[in-house]
Amino acid sequence: MVAISATKDWNKYVMNNNAWNTTDYPIENNVVQEPVFQSVPQQDPTNINPNGYLNTGDIVRLVTRTKTKGYRGSDYVNIKSGALSGYIRVTKVRKPGTRNVSTAEDQTLNITKQKLDAMVFASGIGRGSRAGCTIEVPGLGYFDEITNVDKAPDRRFGREVKADFYLKNSFGIRKLFISHKDGSAATDFGQYGGISVKSGTTEDPTLISNDPEVVSYTDALYRLYSAAIGSSTQITGNPFNPSGKMIKATYRYINSKTLIGRSVYGPEYGGAFSVENVHCLAQGSFNFEPVLSDNDDLTFKLRMSGHLNVNPDVSYFDGSNPTGQTTGYRAAIITTFRNGRGTESTQGKIPTTRTGIYPFAYRPNAIAI
Repeated sequence: MVAISATKDWNKYVMNNNAWNTTDYPIENNVVQEPVFQSVPQQDPTNINPNGYLNTGDIVRLVTRTKTKGYRGSDYVNIKSGALSGYIRVTKVRKPGTRNVSTAEDQTLNITKQKLDAMVFASGIGRGSRAGCTIEVPGLGYFDEITNVDKAPDRRFGREVKADFYLKNSFGIRKLFISHKDGSAATDFGQYGGISVKSGTTEDPTLISNDPEVVSYTDALYRLYSAAIGSSTQITGNPFNPSGKMIKATYRYINSKTLIGRSVYGPEYGGAFSVENVHCLAQGSFNFEPVLSDNDDLTFKLRMSGHLNVNPDVSYFDGSNPTGQTTGYRAAIITTFRNGRGTESTQGKIPTTRTGIYPFAYRPNAIAI
């Protein structure tokens, strides 16, 4: 974390910064819908309607250099971001000029390109201008004549496809499709995938939203919401209050290996490899270990600084792999409060909520339903 909350960092980047009120401060990594309040909350902020929300990639400027104590001792600072202003937790504001997660993908791409260039040069000496290198992906095998890596620009139904990068040969043929995440832990993820009517395939956009486990979960969520707003007797532990606002996140582990595979590797899971059915989920930076065979053939074995999971294996996400379970990678359907969003069910819409498929570590204190 590189937030400015520590006293020494606050002094350096705010108190001793003559341009503090014109400095751009980015929002911290892995922040999704951080509330901005009209005043510093002195009670549980989940019961307060915020002015709006900020996410990783947003930029704020400070209105004051004063930190104010709020609920449970959290420090808040007055900020503005475009038309949005109010108080936000100081721990969600990064040091100015530090790397933001929105640039991590480009940085990973550029560094990997440099590594590939060196590998191609080493592999192609004396073999012509179109020579590439051979990359071994443990669990998948060898991919020959690789010369470059590119971002996957494709979009489906207005959303990004599952692949972030693909490795290709000198003819531009895509040979290895990769979904990439920064970091090295489950908490570095956002979601594995969505559950909306646009999260499926071109042939069947509702493939995931109509999955029996998704339908069962969203219908159960609707029943809790309906009970909260429609009954004078409240259910103990209901994640919704009588006004219908979600006050506690909810979850349910996924049992279907197929549903997990479609979320982790792409909705075309089980079919041909593509931008919507990637070869692997890779986390962290790409490292290539040179291997020289007895015949002096040079290959490079892919190693990630984080985790590498290969299609079709979902054991890291379905609870059958103890390490995946204990480190929070197990896949779960999770719902959180979100202004302006809603979750569809067969019985109706649950407003001001967002539901997706996430690592359980995303909301480890959520209520099981």
